[in-house]
Amino acid sequence: MRLAWHTGLRGPLLRTAVERWLALGRPIDRLFACSADDLAGELDLPLQRMASLLASPAPDQEVLDTLAARQVALVPVDHPDYPATVRRTLGFHPPLLLAMRGAGAALQRPGVAVIGRRQATEEALQYARELAARLVAQDLDVLSGHAPGIDQAAHDGAAQAGGPTTAVLAEGILSFRGAPGRGPDLIVSQWPPRAPWRTGQALARNGLVTALASVVVVVQSGPSGGTWRAAHGALAQGRPVLVRLSTDSPGATGILAAGGQPLSGDVERDIETIQRAMDP
Repeated sequence: MRLAWHTGLRGPLLRTAVERWLALGRPIDRLFACSADDLAGELDLPLQRMASLLASPAPDQEVLDTLAARQVALVPVDHPDYPATVRRTLGFHPPLLLAMRGAGAALQRPGVAVIGRRQATEEALQYARELAARLVAQDLDVLSGHAPGIDQAAHDGAAQAGGPTTAVLAEGILSFRGAPGRGPDLIVSQWPPRAPWRTGQALARNGLVTALASVVVVVQSGPSGGTWRAAHGALAQGRPVLVRLSTDSPGATGILAAGGQPLSGDVERDIETIQRAMDP
């Protein structure tokens, strides 16, 4: 559990140590039980750096109690409940630990990531709501970063239709404050439990959103920015990226040029396109 508190969670030292540890076939929960001498020898890493790693603080009991009270599961990368699609997609660089609260079974069904701008047009917001409602009617999970704008509209549309939604956070799971109304069925965070929202974490979070999804739908994108980067990142992951074509989405042409596929903007026709992308 120290992985959730370690200040170097995103740093190269901890990642290198864990990757080499797992390559030896060792469970993560035994890493901090070793001595610095043993780790330095087995992992071929500097003794002083291993001593620093092992000196990281133990989990705070109050935080542990809060996580337990809120029914948050901490799932390390070598645990059977860790999403297999994330391990496959992100290869040697998946998040080392995920905090998850809610219906983990949502990740067992195919999911569609619905992404777009925070400052979205009303037309784009309405499309996101209607599309998400139709997706959950097809027994698909709707995933997003749960940011204002398109993300929130997709969640609202899916929730109002009674379907499952998954929110992937750019903050720690204990720092999440959802909008009023029905919250996500599943909340996932790769950050320490009380970590605040940060821009860099939001960009990294986008890679986890698309790694969890079978298909990525871009509702509205600028010619640069977070949505544009997320779409290109999803293409690099090998995900089908479908792009709504509209004059309010100037980034769409660049995403198409990089390998995205067009959506008409008509929800019924686009649902068929999404289904074909999921079953090539």
